Amino acid sequence: MKNYEIKRATLDEKETLSNLLQFYIYDFSEFMDLQIEDNGKFGEYPLNEYWTDCSRFPYLISLNEKIAGFVFQLCCDLRKAIPL
Repeated sequence: MKNYEIKRATLDEKETLSNLLQFYIYDFSEFMDLQIEDNGKFGEYPLNEYWTDCSRFPYLISLNEKIAGFVFQLCCDLRKAIPL
């Protein structure tokens, strides 16, 4: 049986999200003019807002206790945020 979990990412998991975003940005580089920087990575996505802006929520998705992806939620109406 497959066991999925979506949980709010903690500040300690910010680096994990940043690493996952490199793959996401790479996929979009086929359609957008995104360049690799001198350090061999794509530019950093502004993640700090997900821990300082009360209308933004970062989530990690797990499948069978292994990281499978992420979700960023922006709520204009905080009553519609994914409950924890």
